Amino acid sequence: MTKQFTALLGLFFAATLNSQVGIGTTTPTRTLDVNGSFRLRTTSDEATNTNYARVLVQNSNTGDVDYKEGDPVPAATGVTTDASTSMFVIRRYLVGDFPVGIVGGGFDTGMTCAKWEAVVSNIRYTYSIQNVNNQFPTDASVPNSERQFGYMARSVDGGNWRITGDIYNLNESNVTVDVLFINKKYVAADNRTDISNP
Repeated sequence: MTKQFTALLGLFFAATLNSQVGIGTTTPTRTLDVNGSFRLRTTSDEATNTNYARVLVQNSNTGDVDYKEGDPVPAATGVTTDASTSMFVIRRYLVGDFPVGIVGGGFDTGMTCAKWEAVVSNIRYTYSIQNVNNQFPTDASVPNSERQFGYMARSVDGGNWRITGDIYNLNESNVTVDVLFINKKYVAADNRTDISNP
């Protein structure tokens, strides 16, 4: 007991004199500098306590531990290109009627499949009838009909996400497609290799 008290007393004086304590290091750079792992054996659930709004984060280069306010979601960078480090990016594209066709692969979004998941979140267009009799082809062109080829984001050979789509017998114009991109770094996903039906 005396030895433990002496050690604690020495640690107290060292902390008082140097204002920095090192565990596993003789050259601490912060008030408490731990060169190694640590364990908290008891914590309490404060999920409903609004005073607990800070989240501990670690600098991947220096190891320094600090906090961020709010949920641990990376701040939007203001960049909506493939280089963005944000968790979510929404981009708007203006594509034409039947963009690049099915075989051509579609309208290139410039966002890589390896980094992002893609979900079409909004579509808006005007159309003109492209029917021989200049009549609305009721069996083919209405939304949700079995002949409609809806606008979608598709992965082509693991490159960039591409937008394809068409509505049969209509000539769509001013087609605006909004795509929500989700950074895969922050999303857990199953291994989605092709699985044959049993």
